[in-house]
Amino acid sequence: TKRTHLIFSYKGKNVLKKQDLPYKQEGEGTSHLYRLVLKPDNTVRVEIDEEQVYEGSLKEDWEVLKPKEIADPEDKRPDDWVDD
Repeated sequence: TKRTHLIFSYKGKNVLKKQDLPYKQEGEGTSHLYRLVLKPDNTVRVEIDEEQVYEGSLKEDWEVLKPKEIADPEDKRPDDWVDD
């Protein structure tokens, strides 16, 4: 399968974009200019040969941050729970 990967390095770990970018290879032996613009608000723009192919959120489209757990106030240990 032909596809364009976009990998972002975060804290020494390579993080792959969740969805592939459009494949932009017309012919063999043709060079292309790839540009990633990371903005201060954590939005990202990707250009291939100065044509925008993607714009979105670093936080939503890459698995950069671990999912946050939300404490469930209704969650309780069973009555017969034993701490070691």
